[in-house]
Amino acid sequence: MAKYIFYPEATRGRTEISWLNARHSFNFSRFNDPQRNPFGALVILNEDIIQPGMGFGIHGHQNMEIISVVLEGRVKHVDSMGNEGFVDEGEAQLISAGSGITHSEFNYYNDRRLKLIQIWIEPGRINLKPTYAQMVFDDGIPGVKEIVSPKGTDNSLTINQQAWLYFARLPKDQGIDYKVIRPGNGVYVYVVNGQLNILGKQVKAGDAIGVTDATSFDIDVEDDVLAVIIDVPMN
Repeated sequence: MAKYIFYPEATRGRTEISWLNARHSFNFSRFNDPQRNPFGALVILNEDIIQPGMGFGIHGHQNMEIISVVLEGRVKHVDSMGNEGFVDEGEAQLISAGSGITHSEFNYYNDRRLKLIQIWIEPGRINLKPTYAQMVFDDGIPGVKEIVSPKGTDNSLTINQQAWLYFARLPKDQGIDYKVIRPGNGVYVYVVNGQLNILGKQVKAGDAIGVTDATSFDIDVEDDVLAVIIDVPMN
């Protein structure tokens, strides 16, 4: 029988400094809450608002799948693999850090904010050669778009894990009969805007719900919604 963990917006961690307003859905940096431990291989989901011209300077990662989903603005990206460029609103970036990379991420614009979601998923294998990729995930048309998958199906980004990530833009009163892709996976649904009902629980902007022990479940849209759906191993 399906079980769920509800993660209300009010209990997320917060980082508020001059150039960054961040919300942490899992334990991160100085935020530590036993109710906010990783959901299986999903270890970080941060929603960041970055002020004009500001960002994260050169820093390193190793053995982590890092997905950035740009909701507003433009990211200026530079990394140690030789990639240098931009990730625009409606685009997603996947860095498979593998044996190790360094990179920086800044708000390209000097007159508007940058808003993005950053997601970290533990890889299925470690110390692989690092890779980089990006794609357009949101064209404003209602529907569910696959962003990452293990085999890069439907032009999605290829992740080194038995995990799938979708972006849902759905109108009120529409629903999804979601089928869990891999036996034993859990499904984490994070609402960016709008409202869903999952297993009888209302899930509003900033909330999330993690569903386990299910083969399928209904996602009902109670108000026009933007949401991220992550199908991820639990062990």
